[in-house]
Amino acid sequence: MTKILFIEEDLITFEIRKCIAAVLEGIQPLELFHAKDATEGLELLDEVKPDVVVIGHEERSETELFMDGLTMNHPPVVVDQEESQTSHKRDGVTYTKKDGSLEGIHQLLKTAQSLAALGSVNTDLVQ
Repeated sequence: MTKILFIEEDLITFEIRKCIAAVLEGIQPLELFHAKDATEGLELLDEVKPDVVVIGHEERSETELFMDGLTMNHPPVVVDQEESQTSHKRDGVTYTKKDGSLEGIHQLLKTAQSLAALGSVNTDLVQ
């Protein structure tokens, strides 16, 4: 089961994604967790041990705060954002264009699962 930590201020959007993930075909079982901001997200990293983190927070400062707080051995990170915010890209981070449609959410979850699978392979190689 893939654990995905979503960092976004809108709990309703998270709950909608959670419901959609439960009924989508073509993806492996998921366990989704929610953090309302970067501080809570960093705290949940140790507690939840997610396979991947998806940041969908509207405030770019929250994304930067989270990224600055990461340790070297962190899970893959996906930043799901509006196109206008793509000027501050970081190496090793996957950026997706925010799309609230059913297909957009499906693609985001598939991307997260793919990165989680790659992350576990890389972790196995390091150990």
